[in-house]
Amino acid sequence: MDDAREDADLGVGAVGVEIRMALDGKTVVVWSNDVLTDLSTGLRDLGIPWPVSTGHGRCHELVQMTLAWRGDIAPKTGNPRLPIAPGRADRMLYLLRGMARPGA
Repeated sequence: MDDAREDADLGVGAVGVEIRMALDGKTVVVWSNDVLTDLSTGLRDLGIPWPVSTGHGRCHELVQMTLAWRGDIAPKTGNPRLPIAPGRADRMLYLLRGMARPGA
């Protein structure tokens, strides 16, 4: 059974189908996994099944990647300093591009 028919059988509206098609097979990058809870709750309230593919490598937590990339250690404690969330998608993209740049 194809996804569109399956969605129709589940009672998913046009918006739900569009969201599933947009995210199907994509890798999702979030600042921290707690935002996925908010997304999941919002989608469930709209009657839309979870659209993000599961499995290894499908969802990445940028805060952990940033910690490793920066390597910023507090001199008094020797513990890593937590980075501040970018706050907006364009700032997150700027951070990702910086991390991907050779020699960064």
